[in-house]
Amino acid sequence: MNQLKEYADKQLQTAIQLLETFTPGADEEIIHQLRVSLKKIKALRLFISTLHPAKAKQIRKKVQLIFRAAGSIREAQLQLQWLKKKRYLHLIEAASLAKRITEDEELFLQQKESFLTLLTSIREDVLKQIHKVKSTAVTHYAVKLKAALHEQVKHVVKNDWHELRKLSKQLLYAYQWISEHDKLKVMTVLSYHSIDQLQEEIGIWHDLVDMQQWLLDEQFFLSSDVSVKQQDKKASEQLDKSLLLQEQAVLRQLLVIKKPANQK
Repeated sequence: MNQLKEYADKQLQTAIQLLETFTPGADEEIIHQLRVSLKKIKALRLFISTLHPAKAKQIRKKVQLIFRAAGSIREAQLQLQWLKKKRYLHLIEAASLAKRITEDEELFLQQKESFLTLLTSIREDVLKQIHKVKSTAVTHYAVKLKAALHEQVKHVVKNDWHELRKLSKQLLYAYQWISEHDKLKVMTVLSYHSIDQLQEEIGIWHDLVDMQQWLLDEQFFLSSDVSVKQQDKKASEQLDKSLLLQEQAVLRQLLVIKKPANQK
């Protein structure tokens, strides 16, 4: 079995196992790790789209159904985690996040069997499409991704950071599909870690942006409860400061990526 097929089979089996163990109120890591595996499957789907566009489109529809349902739960979990960490108890109560998570988990449970059927189908589709893919095709794909990444880094603006992160993660995933012998044809270990650090910094920044948008959407500032309004104001100010600091972290890492190899 080649490197790509081993990777694909492992991620698909992991996703199936995680889905099988899901129950409402279970460890939050189950949904988190399920989404991680689904992201890796989505990355495989993107690669397949360069070879078999029509089949990749079918796979995408199936994966997205599960990914979005799990995402609804994970989004609320992250919001609740942040509010708990900052001790914004009045906002937690006003948003009814615990109730929303319970409802979303119950809905997910109702769809669990159909999702398992979908994942089994996705596994068959993915493994069939990559069965005859040559290792040279995977290496060539990764090299093209790296070239595209370095081109985007030169002129990227803040509004495009999230898309840059997607490209970075696609490259990092593709790197895992390549044999150890061929990895240096794509990038050094140092380059890999620099790009991984970049996507991590952008990910933290994007989570803060999402949290800021959620606070606005909830319109806590219109609440008749003074405590809710006060905590909303404090949370908004805290997010503004955190975003400024995180933007600087992203910019610093972008400079690392831009720097010529002989200067690193």
